[in-house]
Amino acid sequence: MRNALTSGMFWDVEPYLSEFDNLSQIPQATIDVARLDGHLYGIPFQKPIARYGVLVRQDWLDNLGLETPHTLAELAEVAQAFAEDDPDGNGEDDTTGFIERSESFSLSFRIIAGYFGAGDRFELDDAGNVVPAYTTDAWKEAMAWYRSVYESGGMNQEFVTMQKDNQRDAIARGEGGIVITGLFEARGYLELAESIDPETPMDWAQINDMTAGDVERRIVSDTNGGMGGWLAINTQTVETEEELREVLGFIDSLLDEEPFTLMTQGIEGEHYEVDGEGVYSRINQTEWEQEVQPYASSRPADNVIIFTSDNEYVNRADELMAESAEYAVTNPAQSLSSETYDRQWSTIDQTVMDAFNRYMVGELDMAGYEEAIESVRSQGLDDIITEFTESYNSVNG
Repeated sequence: MRNALTSGMFWDVEPYLSEFDNLSQIPQATIDVARLDGHLYGIPFQKPIARYGVLVRQDWLDNLGLETPHTLAELAEVAQAFAEDDPDGNGEDDTTGFIERSESFSLSFRIIAGYFGAGDRFELDDAGNVVPAYTTDAWKEAMAWYRSVYESGGMNQEFVTMQKDNQRDAIARGEGGIVITGLFEARGYLELAESIDPETPMDWAQINDMTAGDVERRIVSDTNGGMGGWLAINTQTVETEEELREVLGFIDSLLDEEPFTLMTQGIEGEHYEVDGEGVYSRINQTEWEQEVQPYASSRPADNVIIFTSDNEYVNRADELMAESAEYAVTNPAQSLSSETYDRQWSTIDQTVMDAFNRYMVGELDMAGYEEAIESVRSQGLDDIITEFTESYNSVNG
């Protein structure tokens, strides 16, 4: 995709955005991460910049007389209590704290490492080099914390092999009470739990202000800096600036409230209704899924309007995600070029992930993890750092 967009066959649209009411309001942070080598080859699909946080079983906290955690030290204590103190009150040793899955290295753990100060996949070091976050001291500090939780029993012991569906099922069945995930997932977990047991007491605390030590509040982006791809405009079919402005005008109009509502909620009275307090609710979920939901992927932004839902988990998640935008950390390498990255990154990343998983289950110590990092430097990692750094300096010089 990067090669296609930079081939000269697509318009650099950035010089034209200021001419349009809605396109001119795209957040600068999203523009920055959507550029490729300094050029914006399409309108970025806008997403919330930081959706992740920590979900903790509030009913379990209440059962054990615990406060909602807001630091990782407190969270580790809660995980231990959930594993040892029978939080569901059934008299059995059948619960743990964290429920993690095999993608933890690139998903939930990345969020935890961010709390310790690690970047979003890559970061600028003190020397001005663009380096992978997993080579940094903050990442390794997070690994030590994570492993201590695992070794103390505060996490499901098979997490390195657990798949997503099994994770969701374990959460719904009450096997664990802490999840690092999208803040909006609380609704889905509860609905799944209710499908298993309509009398489930499940209640979630949605936490977006977790911190570690003296590191200031931050959250790494889980949506590529709020950018979900490009609406790219081909120079072969849209040949003139006049035609380009017509296309951009159409995209701009999709960011108005009326079409956004139509593409999100559907037709009032047919797909949704609004009560006197402005709360939106679906009339027919199946009809909405068939007739409205397919348009969602065509919306240039996910959040033109934040609709008030009849589900409080959804409303709380919307509120917290909007608040998190102020603290979001994005990937400085996302808009940069490295031929070695394109060729070698997946192999390098797999090697480091394997070492990470082996460290977590006690098969490697930190020295062994660092040896794995050193082993891939000659396989392209050092070249990636050099090329990204050169690209960064070229764009920002």
